[in-house]
Amino acid sequence: MSVTFGRAVERWRKSLTRLAGWVPVDFLLAWVDKESKGLPNVVSPIGERGLFQVHEDEKTFLKIPDADFTNLTTDPALAMRTGVRQAKTYAAYAKRFLADVGVEWHGRDFWKLVKLHHGAFGMPKYALLAFQRENGRGPQNWHELMKFALDAAEAKKDLIPTDTNLSTKLRSITVKVFNNADVVGEVVPPASQMEAVAFRQLAPGLFT
Repeated sequence: MSVTFGRAVERWRKSLTRLAGWVPVDFLLAWVDKESKGLPNVVSPIGERGLFQVHEDEKTFLKIPDADFTNLTTDPALAMRTGVRQAKTYAAYAKRFLADVGVEWHGRDFWKLVKLHHGAFGMPKYALLAFQRENGRGPQNWHELMKFALDAAEAKKDLIPTDTNLSTKLRSITVKVFNNADVVGEVVPPASQMEAVAFRQLAPGLFT
């Protein structure tokens, strides 16, 4: 059963459903709800633009021309296409980073990790690796990773022992970006066998 959002967000459901492919539509709508409240012309204080609040630093990852980045606030169709590409790109990274620590997540846990990339692209990779260093294995689920990262931030531990400056920056936003991802991903069912099968089939192509 789908989640119902406010009118400003729900008006994008049909368009996003056509674009989403294997990405859960409610996840995309929750992203839009959290980041822009469904208002296409929003520009954040740090320069994020449009429905999905794409940051200028993400232009390289998503191969967005300067003109398209500017138009994210005036062209909702462009903003939605970009947002779906953003989610699929981060899903590919999430799958790879999880594999690097020997685990595989699906459903709600996986999509929360996908959204975490939007908050801070380096956070998922470095948090997963730090968890593995400390525990000798990868985290079994999102809750385990989130608790580890929040505890590490509170204890002022460096996620990256060789880079104190980056560790400090990540620590300063840990609570914010984990909570953001936790809220957005909560709309996804805990696990979906159909989604898992589809993702295993489609995700490898994202790296080619």
